[in-house]
Amino acid sequence: MRKPPRKLSILAAVFVLLGAGSVMAQERALNRVVDGDFENGVVSLSLPAVSPFPVFSGGWASRGQRAPDILEGAAFEGIRSVRLVTRPQDTLQIIQDLPINSPAFGLRLAFLIEEGSQRVRLFGGWDRGEPDDGAALFEAQLSATGIVFTTPAGTWRISGDVSPYQWHTLTVIADPRRGTHNVWLDGRSVMSLPGVSARPPLTIVIGGDAGDSGSFRYDAIEVLSLVDLEMATIRDSVTMLDHPAQTAVLERLAAAGAALDRGAPTLALPELGVARNMLGTTSLATESVRLAIAELIELIEISGAPGEDREMAQYF
Repeated sequence: MRKPPRKLSILAAVFVLLGAGSVMAQERALNRVVDGDFENGVVSLSLPAVSPFPVFSGGWASRGQRAPDILEGAAFEGIRSVRLVTRPQDTLQIIQDLPINSPAFGLRLAFLIEEGSQRVRLFGGWDRGEPDDGAALFEAQLSATGIVFTTPAGTWRISGDVSPYQWHTLTVIADPRRGTHNVWLDGRSVMSLPGVSARPPLTIVIGGDAGDSGSFRYDAIEVLSLVDLEMATIRDSVTMLDHPAQTAVLERLAAAGAALDRGAPTLALPELGVARNMLGTTSLATESVRLAIAELIELIEISGAPGEDREMAQYF
């Protein structure tokens, strides 16, 4: 395995300063995972080993001979978490489709290792359990001896003690502007990995395949659009500026956000450009916001915010 490249992007440095975990927690309304905290206490749909259809339930499904265990009083946040126990002779996974429509994303989850190893994977299509589903866009194989990350560019490992029976957090930011996955473990930046795919992650799969063995708990699972996260951060920054055009800039940002929500990035780009120009260069604070807007424009131009037609077309 190769040693991971260590250079952090400007965006990654911003997330370090703000705290990637706390930023994601503040933006829970943007989470594309339904019931990522398991507070509803149910994994509603059970899939066969090979499922011919995607999950349309708007929540978690499971695949395996046993059902996942919903635990009370042993959570990272709230009162509930999920436990997955996998054995070599069978599979146990939880699965959910993601309406994210962009290769620029943030992933965050809390995990607790009881024994063995399990995987967290993001696929660029609906995972049906078939051999031709292909490799994951991103995979983290978790164990007490370290974490192995796999992207289309290769495989890397964090060695060291990931203490069992303690909650840990894993945060990944996929940034197609730099082609990197920036990774944090327990709030600490650990590496920047190449290999961001041009495809959006449409399915998250957590657990073990046949042949794997492990017992893990999971909680606070979040997958967010990086465009949404950056837009929210910019709005928060503008509200703290002492600037005569503050109200007008916020209106332009709101219009850009509405266009992105409709899957119309070409309508969002001019609104962002006008907002940036309105701020001028009156101070270091306004210049930093202008730079953030320019970075967001670049992100939208590279990754877009395609609507449902493009997402669905590849399957019909």
